[in-house]
Amino acid sequence: QQVLNSSNLTYADAATLSQYFVSLNKLTEFEAALKKQIALGPEHPEGYFQLAEVMAVTGRKAEALTNLKTSFDLSRKQNSKTLITQAQTDPNLNNLRNLPEFQKLISSK
Repeated sequence: QQVLNSSNLTYADAATLSQYFVSLNKLTEFEAALKKQIALGPEHPEGYFQLAEVMAVTGRKAEALTNLKTSFDLSRKQNSKTLITQAQTDPNLNNLRNLPEFQKLISSK
């Protein structure tokens, strides 16, 4: 956790820490690392997508949908639909999939 507050931390460092924490199943630390990753690289949709997954599995549906929207918007700006396609089958998003808001995000142009 202390490392996340380092002023020398880069986007790549935060992404590595995110993966480290998720591999240890430490969701609180994973979420903190993702937020740092997003702060350091707000143009990267993957951080928002992963944060949406965390929010979804912890029952924070509104926050999950907000992060998914940001992720999808950034993905579309980059002409990529990989995360949008992934969201349709990602088990971490199961509790969102039937929501009208989720369906709207998936189908938005």
